[in-house]
Amino acid sequence: MLNRMQKGEVADKIVWIKKGVLRSYFLLESGEECTYCITFDESMMTAMTSFISGQLSKENIQSIGQTELYVLYK
Repeated sequence: MLNRMQKGEVADKIVWIKKGVLRSYFLLESGEECTYCITFDESMMTAMTSFISGQLSKENIQSIGQTELYVLYK
């Protein structure tokens, strides 16, 4: 199960959230976290720009609590 992606990785997966919550966030220069997106049950999530371009991601993705995912690999 994928429950975390970190800045600097290339996104090579899309996940379908069967149950749970995923959060996408950026780190500000101050070190503070800035939430970009929260995604819930029956939704898809990835670092889309990185997934499409193959470039390093600028965002982090983490699960919040118990999460059940289907993972689709590129």
